[in-house]
Amino acid sequence: MKKITFAFSNKINTSFSLLKGAIYLFLIFNFSLFTFHSFSQGVAINATGSVNANASAMLDIASTTKGVLIPRMSDVNRNAIPSPATGLLIYNTTTNKLNYYKNTGWYELSRTFQSSVTGTNNSGGGMAINETGAPANNSAILDVNSTKRGLLIPRTTESFLTPIAGLIYYDNSLNSLRYYNGTSWKNVCETFITTITGTGSLTTLGVAINITGDKPDSSAILDIKSGNKGLLMPRMTTTEREQILPVIGLIIYNTTTNTIDYYNGAEWSKLETATPVQPSAITGSISVCQGTTGLIYSVTNVPGVTYTWTVPTDWIITAQGANSITVTAGSASGNIVVTPSNACGNGTTQTLAVIPFLCGPSCGTQVWASANLNVGTMITSDASHTGQQMTAPGGDQKYCYNNLESNCTTFGGLYEWGEALNYAASVNCDPCGPTTGHGGVQGICPSGYHIPSDLEWSRYEYCIESTIVPTGSTPLTGAPNDGNFSTTISWRGTNDPNIGPGAKMKTSTWNGNNASGFGALAGGDRFGIDGSFANNASTPSPITCFWTATDAGIGSYYRRLYSFSYQSDRSSTNYPENYGFSVRCLKD
Repeated sequence: MKKITFAFSNKINTSFSLLKGAIYLFLIFNFSLFTFHSFSQGVAINATGSVNANASAMLDIASTTKGVLIPRMSDVNRNAIPSPATGLLIYNTTTNKLNYYKNTGWYELSRTFQSSVTGTNNSGGGMAINETGAPANNSAILDVNSTKRGLLIPRTTESFLTPIAGLIYYDNSLNSLRYYNGTSWKNVCETFITTITGTGSLTTLGVAINITGDKPDSSAILDIKSGNKGLLMPRMTTTEREQILPVIGLIIYNTTTNTIDYYNGAEWSKLETATPVQPSAITGSISVCQGTTGLIYSVTNVPGVTYTWTVPTDWIITAQGANSITVTAGSASGNIVVTPSNACGNGTTQTLAVIPFLCGPSCGTQVWASANLNVGTMITSDASHTGQQMTAPGGDQKYCYNNLESNCTTFGGLYEWGEALNYAASVNCDPCGPTTGHGGVQGICPSGYHIPSDLEWSRYEYCIESTIVPTGSTPLTGAPNDGNFSTTISWRGTNDPNIGPGAKMKTSTWNGNNASGFGALAGGDRFGIDGSFANNASTPSPITCFWTATDAGIGSYYRRLYSFSYQSDRSSTNYPENYGFSVRCLKD
């Protein structure tokens, strides 16, 4: 049979508890077995010369410069162990994670990235327990190595222990690996792997530390047994940990974070004991255009955490699972929600409310809807329906030119002024918007949009003429007064087919160049005096009129585009508020 190598460095002090001054150490070579008997205290392995282990520990391994190495093996090696003992612990070199056995299966311990920082501390060797005669790795004060057997830590229950920070044990009643973080006991999160074990049996070949004289379990190369003590691994700070030049599988107890940390060959990770904390606030656009692709929403990434995202009903996620998603916006408003999870379960979600808009033309900071509004149920208008016909609430009713729903589909609905504002009071802000802190009237516009004020219309017309090439010189305000967009009644702007705001807002099929992208169509209007319709694209002199949110006292300001003019018309006197005009919404 192979013999266990029990190697000591001349720099390491290995102390065993005494019974009447005698060290109980049995070296039974014919069984290749070392058994340490300890009746009053545990075994201490340290570099300080301390004789006594902490009273709570059956094995107390202390160092601020080295960690502990447990048996390292692959999936294949692990699955070949016959009849593994519950609590058997190994480092899996296939997955670079800690595995342990309980009941009828192997489990993987959840981890979270901590740091990739390592140092150069590589002096001296520790104590080695193995089957090959190899010395301990320089980064370990205790190096327990095997590809056939694992490590068994004390198996007991919490009630029998007097804890100290870093104490580790396997709880028989909870079937869980646990450690004390200085304040409370922590269960280590786990994920089931497999029920596969080896066939046959292993000979008893290992080291036992106990007070009963029991041999080690055949599945363990080091078997630490106690009913009232746990295992203490090397305890050190984050700074001390980062001075080590670690080998894969090295384990320490971090006194800075009060976690069990181990090195996986590339980075230090901590064993996870709780669900993830709530992610950072979701970053990304709240107001987006419908159909926009490539929108990115993200939270700060925490390694080891999986992120599950949900979006409004008709939005599409093109990437899932990471801390960032790429989506295509639909038409539905709602919430983007991200849920963090690890092997411990789901953490608290983070939510971001989003509103998709019918985004269309823009100039300066203004973004307009892409088409005239078309909401509500059509009501009939003719000579028997004169005056104001629409009633609150706004948005429930609309006129369609010549009482044809198809005209609403093409040109949008026609609305009385009160209906358009949802019977709210007049405003004349610039900028406006109920959700931006500037006032404004949402009216019958969708959430995130509002009825543009007279001043906002003026700013848009000015922006169209002064920033879209070729440009004109009509001022927004100030001297000279003639031609100012914000003060002039009737025609404003340059009357030129390439420069005028009317030309740049109208489609090319209607005496315009549509340089602004506004796409105004000749939708006509509904006369309040006799209930008739007039002036749409089918007539000799088509017109379209748009309501503003501003009452002029004798009527409401509106914008009018004519077929024969390249300017825009600002008016309030020709038509009263019971006329039916178009509505184009402006983004808040």
